Amino acid sequence: MAQQSKRKLSPSLEKELYRTFFQVLSDIRDKKEAEDFCNDFFTETELALFIKRLGIAVYLDKKHSYNHISRNLNVSTATIATVAEQMKDGGFQRALELIKTEQWAEKLSGRIFKIFKNSK
Repeated sequence: MAQQSKRKLSPSLEKELYRTFFQVLSDIRDKKEAEDFCNDFFTETELALFIKRLGIAVYLDKKHSYNHISRNLNVSTATIATVAEQMKDGGFQRALELIKTEQWAEKLSGRIFKIFKNSK
């Protein structure tokens, strides 16, 4: 698991680094850039932690049981409970909203494709 140094940054420097990090995230333009960024800046373990947390949120949003989530994502029920609590926050809600929008768009485009394919 990733460890954080015990040596603290000055509060002003830490604030500036966070601001810069969030600005970089907001400037990422597409999925390829996002993938490149994540693969370059995060270790495999760090990225897996984020991805599992997102997966937990998606499963919880779809009302899957803790046991189901634990078995499928290989996470503890304590981790699931933590994510369930954090899902009340705006970041998780926005991520779930984006996922649902993307899934809706994919379904709609599939239907439209079938309509045009069948009309030929």
